[in-house]
Amino acid sequence: MRQVILKAILYIIIISLFIIMLIPRDFFSFVKLFPAKVPEAGELHEEFTIAVESADEGLAEIAEEARRSIHDFIRVLQRPGPGEGEFCVKYGFDAERQSGFGKEYLWLSDISFKDGFYFGKIMNIPRYISYFRQGDTVSFIIDDIADWMYQDNGKIVGGMSIKYLIERIAEEDRGEELTRLYGKFR
Repeated sequence: MRQVILKAILYIIIISLFIIMLIPRDFFSFVKLFPAKVPEAGELHEEFTIAVESADEGLAEIAEEARRSIHDFIRVLQRPGPGEGEFCVKYGFDAERQSGFGKEYLWLSDISFKDGFYFGKIMNIPRYISYFRQGDTVSFIIDDIADWMYQDNGKIVGGMSIKYLIERIAEEDRGEELTRLYGKFR
């Protein structure tokens, strides 16, 4: 039963992320005017959230590789070619102490660099962080990211944590949308 629930949550996350990547950037400009409600500790919130073991070696390796290859991402971010866009990074923020989690990893879009700092807009609805809301622009340390991705002519470059989580679902259980999304990874 637990695996079915995890699969359903992962399915919601991945489809939602994919849909967000297809929506024009300025579509979500209204979000700051109507911030999302932050769930109370223990409240189930299905959008954009999945719990994974903190000791997941696969995700740890993906984060290390993302940090090693961040300069490739930055190079494309600074000078995107035709068809390259929708740049995102996954970053870990300190979770509320009462949540029982050390970090909550959120995807950031609209990545920019100004006055020596990197900035991104929070794509997820934070579940264990009350000091940020979906749509907030936050600064982050580029060398501490957990993943990065962008689109290149409809193909996803990077995003290995998403690909990894899809691969943890048996092919026959992925459904049409996850199978289609999985096929978009380069």
